[in-house]
Amino acid sequence: MQLTFNPVKAVQLSGSIMASYGKDILGDCGFLGQYTAHIFKADPTTQYTSRKEPHLLPLHKSAIAVPANGCLKMHAHLVDVDTEKCIVDKEKELRESGCSNGVSTWTLECDVGIFELRVIWVHQARVVQVGKLVDTG
Repeated sequence: MQLTFNPVKAVQLSGSIMASYGKDILGDCGFLGQYTAHIFKADPTTQYTSRKEPHLLPLHKSAIAVPANGCLKMHAHLVDVDTEKCIVDKEKELRESGCSNGVSTWTLECDVGIFELRVIWVHQARVVQVGKLVDTG
């Protein structure tokens, strides 16, 4: 995963981007066998400054194992520390089946700029041959 930020002004952020994954979705009750991971945790003491080009933000977790044919249920909640205004509070499901060239993109536009989360779907097939594990992907 990669998270880029293209700010229009300097901002101090608080909040996070989370990913829930698993199977057997039970509607609003959550997931049975659900796992949740912090993808990005904003440090409110860090000033995210304007740059001429989008730049990568450090991720708390950049890779997670998702069951085959699974999905990621993403939730972003970010607050501008100075104004105490919520600038992003959105959810989205990302699935490999709905992506282009193995990449899902989630664009979050707000008053302070544009965040773009890219999920790169990777398969690692394994085959057991005569008592040893062989990577095929």
